[in-house]
Amino acid sequence: EENLKRFYPAGASASTILGSINYNRNGVEGAELKYNKALLGTPGKKTQIKSRDGKIIGTKQHIFAKDGIPVQLTIDKDIQYLTYKALKDAAIKHQAKSASAIIMDIKTGEIFAMTNYPGFNPNNLSDNKNHKNLAISDLFEPGSTIKPFAITSALISKK
Repeated sequence: EENLKRFYPAGASASTILGSINYNRNGVEGAELKYNKALLGTPGKKTQIKSRDGKIIGTKQHIFAKDGIPVQLTIDKDIQYLTYKALKDAAIKHQAKSASAIIMDIKTGEIFAMTNYPGFNPNNLSDNKNHKNLAISDLFEPGSTIKPFAITSALISKK
C-alpha cells in the first residue's frame, strides 16, 4: 500500500515557485515539475510472507528504495513570506486581479523571493487554481511602463 503526503510549510507564499505534486506523485508546476525525476527517487519493493493467522514469518527484499536527490533553491523563507504578504495586501487594497514580485541579487542572480498573488494552497491537492508562476511565465511590455515618464517629462518641459 502506497501512502505519501508532502507538506509545504510556506503554503501559498511560495506555492507558485515550489509548485506541488498530484495524486500520482508527479510534479504539477514549479520546482516540483522541473526537478520531478530528481526528487522522486525510486520506490522499493519487498514481499512479506504471513501465516494463516496474519503473523509475518518471512520478508524478502526485492528492490531497495532510493531517496531522491536534494534540490536547494536560493529563496529566503522570511523574505519570501514578507514579499507575499506585502504583495497580497497591495493587490487587495488596489483591487488588482493579480500581482507578481521578484527580489534578487543582481550581482549573483540569486533569487531571494518570487511570489504571485493570488497563489494556491499546495497542501490541498484539490486546490488546482493559480498554479502558474506569472512572475516568469507571462509577458510584460516594459514600453507601457515607460510612457508615463515620457509624458511627465513632456508636461514638465511644456514643449
